[in-house]
Order: sequence, then C-alpha cells, then structure tokens
Amino acid sequence: MKKITKLALALAVTFAVSGNITGSAFAADLSNTAGTTWDSTASTTSIDPDCVAQVTLQAPSASVDAVNSACTVTTVIKSRVDPVTTQPTSLTRLATSPIYSKSWEIDKIGITYYEITKGKLYYDGSQAWSTKTYRGLTGSHECQAPGSWGVTVAVSVEGCTTSYSTSGDAVTDRETYKVSAFVNGFPVYWVYAMSELSKADGTTTARDF
Repeated sequence: MKKITKLALALAVTFAVSGNITGSAFAADLSNTAGTTWDSTASTTSIDPDCVAQVTLQAPSASVDAVNSACTVTTVIKSRVDPVTTQPTSLTRLATSPIYSKSWEIDKIGITYYEITKGKLYYDGSQAWSTKTYRGLTGSHECQAPGSWGVTVAVSVEGCTTSYSTSGDAVTDRETYKVSAFVNGFPVYWVYAMSELSKADGTTTARDF
C-alpha cells in the first residue's frame, strides 16, 4: 500500500469525525513505489470541472470551497521503456521487425484517496498491444492497482477496458472509477475516467476520458 502521510492521516481523522470534506487538501506523497525507476514522471494539479458539475448538482447548497476541495485532483503520469527478452531470431529479423516494450502508470490523487491504473505495452512499429497475445508476448492492464487506497471515501471501479484500433496500430486502456463521499454533510459521488492511448511507434498519451 502506498504510504499515507501524517498530514493525510490527520485530515482523514478530522473528516471521519465531522463527516465532511472541507476546503483543505493534503500534500500527496508522489514518491515512486520502492524499487521502481521511471524514465519519465510528470504531475499536474487542478480542479476538475466535470466533478464540480456532478457534486454541485447533487449538493447545491454546499460551499464553493468544499466543492472545489473535493474536486481537486493531482494526476501523475509515469512511463518506462522495458527490455524485451524475446526478439526475432537473426534469420527472421529482416522480415520481422523488432519488438519493444513500455510500462506506464497513471495515478489520480484526490483529497483522501489514491487511485492507480497501469499497464505494459508491446509494439513493433506496425502493431501495439497490451492484454492480448501477439507474436508470443502478452502485455497487461490493471485497474485499482496495488497502492490504491481511500480514507473516509469509497472508491469503486465502474469500468476497466482495453480497446484496439481497426488496424491494430493503437490500443487504449481505460479505467472509470466512482468516488462516494460527503460534502458539507451531503452524500455525493463523482465519476472520473483515465486512459492511456498507446501507438505502434511507442508513444503513449494519458487522457482524462
């Protein structure tokens, strides 16, 4: 489980006592999982407008600060190029392009939750694949991956899907999750989606849909 900071735990206790999400957000622990080295890591923090619309509709009398606090989310995007132990033999390499691999992870960090989706991509210049087996290799896609947690809120996976382009040169791994909580004493929920678009040239793009 990803480490919960002392500040986060203290705030969680406060929320549990009051039953509300207030206008304070904890400083999220953005450190990598022990032993994991990423080639690229980037993070952004913003107030999600779709979340604001959902919460405001359900709890119209909630304060703006409480709604904005509940809907503040930090997105951390990570990727790493991995070695591939199985490659075409020297006799077939001219006819068959080399295979490459890339691992990726998207972390969504809310006021009292941490949700992780991650996957492993294979690509060879013409095809990209994750959960299916192609050329003898199978990648992966995992929703609510180990390290995910929620305190005083319930986080449930609404959808965990993998889809391919018609030509097979792109794959989209998506997680949709719902956060159920209390805002100013009102029971509310909001739904987020996060996806990774991976292409046959090895490029990956994290998206919020």
